[in-house]
Amino acid sequence: MTITFTLRKEELDLNFLEKIKGLISSDQLTISVESHDETEYLTRSAKNYKMLKNSIRNVEKGIALTEVSAEEIEKMIYENNSI
Repeated sequence: MTITFTLRKEELDLNFLEKIKGLISSDQLTISVESHDETEYLTRSAKNYKMLKNSIRNVEKGIALTEVSAEEIEKMIYENNSI
């Protein structure tokens, strides 16, 4: 029997483990933990990685920044949703 749970780390507590124990009828089980980074795919290509590192450095140094007002963002969202 295989059961897969996806949860946030703060949801992993004794209560959750007790629920798992209630689902399993055998005395032995294997627990495997896999961590997910939602942004990992952005660094897979060397070109993307270099661009991201440069962008982070620019933000940290305040270089080549563009300010956008909340009103401008709302306008862009409205325009994109009306297509």
